Amino acid sequence: MLFDLFNLFSKTTIFTKPPLTTQPPYIPRPTTTFEKVVEIAGKGLQAYCERNNARQRVVPKVGSIVLHDLFFDFAEHSGVYLGDNKIAHLTRENNKALLKIVSPKDFVKGFMKTSSDILMLCYEYDEILKPLHSQKIADNALYFVERYKGIALDYAIMRDEFNTHNCHAFSASCILGKDLNQHQIWSLEGVRDVLRDKFNIAQNDFLECAKWDYE
Repeated sequence: MLFDLFNLFSKTTIFTKPPLTTQPPYIPRPTTTFEKVVEIAGKGLQAYCERNNARQRVVPKVGSIVLHDLFFDFAEHSGVYLGDNKIAHLTRENNKALLKIVSPKDFVKGFMKTSSDILMLCYEYDEILKPLHSQKIADNALYFVERYKGIALDYAIMRDEFNTHNCHAFSASCILGKDLNQHQIWSLEGVRDVLRDKFNIAQNDFLECAKWDYE
């Protein structure tokens, strides 16, 4: 009886395979502009860090010009090393320029910083970078800090008048021995130029940057 029922069922029932479920081909989501910017910035930061880590290590001398990168090397902040882990620089507070003596950690503070590295301007002698320094540069820095102590000066990133100042104007004043209102240097390239003049280096010779491991 059971066998007969099975024969009857098998003859009248059509067994078909279930249809195969096919997945649509994977189409990657297009990259957004923001994601591209993040990717480019990440690669730029990695290259920037690798370049700085590969720099020669040098301990600054009294009167060395020290630098701190801003915006991934698109701009720089400068000052003068005084010894004993002290740096004289011109900083901006409440859109005014103030001259201060600070520690290395305070020197690299600021909303525009992209690292905590401190570099210094050097000249290459036999493939060894040596900081360009002078006691007179440090003495001038101390003099200007004392002279303008507590005085808020007019600040301008790109200096266009004698009565506006930025960090590079201060560094140049220390190298030249001239007051802030006696020259119009406001860029790091201008600082490089007067530093070359002071140490009798040809203007077409490039001043390298070495890294200071201050921590």
